[in-house]
Amino acid sequence: MLSRRRFSLSALGLGSVGLLAACGGEDAATGSTDSSSGSATGSLTVQMSWYPNAQSGGWYAAANQNLFADAGLEVTLAPGGANISGLTLLTSDQVQIASMTAESYLDARDQGIPLMAIGADWDVSPTGVMTKKTLGATGWSDLGGKIWSVTQTSIGQDWVKESEGIDFTTQQYSGSIAPFLQAQDMVQQAFPTNEVYNARTQGVDVDFFPYLDAGYRPYGNLLVATQKYLDSNGDLVRAVLAAAQQGWADYSSNIDVATATNTDLKAANDQLAEDQNWFAWDTQREYVLGERTQMGAMTDERWSEFAAQLKQLGRIENDYEPGDLYTNEFLADIAVPTDLPAAPAGSYTGQA
Repeated sequence: MLSRRRFSLSALGLGSVGLLAACGGEDAATGSTDSSSGSATGSLTVQMSWYPNAQSGGWYAAANQNLFADAGLEVTLAPGGANISGLTLLTSDQVQIASMTAESYLDARDQGIPLMAIGADWDVSPTGVMTKKTLGATGWSDLGGKIWSVTQTSIGQDWVKESEGIDFTTQQYSGSIAPFLQAQDMVQQAFPTNEVYNARTQGVDVDFFPYLDAGYRPYGNLLVATQKYLDSNGDLVRAVLAAAQQGWADYSSNIDVATATNTDLKAANDQLAEDQNWFAWDTQREYVLGERTQMGAMTDERWSEFAAQLKQLGRIENDYEPGDLYTNEFLADIAVPTDLPAAPAGSYTGQA
């Protein structure tokens, strides 16, 4: 069962750009011409959700361990960023797999764009909100009537309003938590791996409330490809995802792999703070691994639940059968690790 921890902690931010290619990497993808047979070797580009950091660490771990190269694959990991649209790059054939939010994916599907979810790096999105510990909030009812700083694309807070029966006003989250640090009772959108640590390192203790606790649990870092590409490159996709799944399992459970990968991440992103990245690595694992037993796998129940929530909120118009939204057929049978070591001593501020 996924532990639904309420963090009495504090938070951090991310950094710059970088590009890591495994075994060369090319912009144009090549591979087998049949989804069920043919060579699994080839090249493709995977669009990451953000700049190089622990959030995409499993992919970089696969590159670091030569899992792509050993399988005869050339995989380019393209860094994301605030102004990069994985959907645009995917539908224009500039990348072949893109990591995106489940909300963005379902919105695109509702517009009739022929995409397919082929895996989820994170079993559940870690998005939620944080409050200053001095506020003394213990549940959603304590957050009603407050000002919530959230992004325009966020939907979790709408579900909290709907499911918890509370009301609040919102303001646009610019990416800086400075207004939150100055206010006494602001509710701040946050990742437990990011803003929580950022606040802590600035001397502010916080409580974190994941949207998961309100029953809102979309998959995180959803892996998406066009149906057209899957129909003609299935073996290549299978081989790439198998390496990435193993990379995630190793990155989450093997300190040596995590240490080497975090060194690569720092090299790819010179703005990356090493302590924050180790905190993210340690904190994110309960969300990455979650309740599932197979790395990357998704279920009918979760997709049915999520699609129904977005329709209830008026974010999508159509009804969907879960099997039309996702497939596990391209995933290898790689078990979720259960023996998880602690981060190296002294890796980050406030480490237990």
